[in-house]
Amino acid sequence: MKHQSEKILLAGGSGLVGSILQERLGQHGKEVHILTRSQDSHPFRHQWDPDNGFIASSISDHAFEALINLCGAGIADQRWTSSRKKVLYDSRIVPTQFLWSLIKNQTINTAKFIQISASGFYGNRDKPVDEKATSGPKHDFMVQLTKDWESAFLSSATKKVPHCRLRLGVVISEKGGFISQFRTPIRFYMAPYFGAGDNYISWVHEADLANMIHRLIESDTLAPIYNLATPYPVTSKQFAKSLKKVFNSNAILMRIPVFALKLLFGEMKSAILADVRMMPGEFENISYNFLVPRMKEALEKVK
Repeated sequence: MKHQSEKILLAGGSGLVGSILQERLGQHGKEVHILTRSQDSHPFRHQWDPDNGFIASSISDHAFEALINLCGAGIADQRWTSSRKKVLYDSRIVPTQFLWSLIKNQTINTAKFIQISASGFYGNRDKPVDEKATSGPKHDFMVQLTKDWESAFLSSATKKVPHCRLRLGVVISEKGGFISQFRTPIRFYMAPYFGAGDNYISWVHEADLANMIHRLIESDTLAPIYNLATPYPVTSKQFAKSLKKVFNSNAILMRIPVFALKLLFGEMKSAILADVRMMPGEFENISYNFLVPRMKEALEKVK
């Protein structure tokens, strides 16, 4: 049965995915509310501080069709020092647990809870993976972070509220994110790829990201896990070739060796060299038709 409310609540809504959902779910007729750490007089923005267990009382005035948790410090924003790793952990796990506690004590009234997770759960794989695949090796920081993040979500959950995890690939968006790292090199006639260039990138265009999540908001039933990515992942070298074709045909394909990545990024190089072909099996089960299935088409839309 469809929830009466057309309101959506985004936690961590100020980042790239949040801005995409705010705009595109609004186009679907949803009233999008945001949980924000800063004070804001806008009626759709509600202050909270998960680290200190605070949320504005205004949140209890609303019944939401779905709560979508996007919280988490940027994986590639800084080098992975031990203090940075703690920030990456705490910024994901603390808000997740706090949101469930707010649902349980009826401070937040929502018909379902959608948790954004990451493709990093799978680690590097030599073959395609669907939602049934187990997690990657424990010694991989991204695997352990994502696994612990999902465990925190599941261990805090209540069966009374339908919930699911969405493992998200790289987002291709005109608003920035992944693609913004390549705009300067391609302008200077360089189309970079990393290492041997054979590592696979699982990705999704922003239009499909929002459309897939809207489909789940409207759905009467939820699978436990969804892979949020096109069924056509590309290698790092294929991505560079598409970048050259779409943005600057005179650009030169340029290999960035692994040792250079290690010097520049330290342990974080493993995120850049991540190698996973994530298949959207659960979305294929519900006959989802991708709006932008191929990388060249996605790049043409963000040019």
